[in-house]
Amino acid sequence: MDDATAVRIIKKRAGERVGLTMYIDPTLETLQRLVGGYIETLTLRPATMSRPSITLVMDEDGKTKRKPANIHIGQRPFGDTLVGDILVCSFNQEGEL
Repeated sequence: MDDATAVRIIKKRAGERVGLTMYIDPTLETLQRLVGGYIETLTLRPATMSRPSITLVMDEDGKTKRKPANIHIGQRPFGDTLVGDILVCSFNQEGEL
């Protein structure tokens, strides 16, 4: 990994209360490896000119793979439970991590 291109993310593992801050190479292959499958994203806050997005990256097939519950998004009984390892990332308006 080239230190000049490394980006900071937070990896929240299923079953752990606190996420781990880490620096990664911002490639699709790296994101897929970290979540254990093809990625799916959920944008919690869209990017604007003055601030990046807050986006969750997870395994799109996590539920069919029966991965363990991680976090619940939304107010119960509504919303959804996200499963498996989740990455908290930011993207700019151009879609760059």
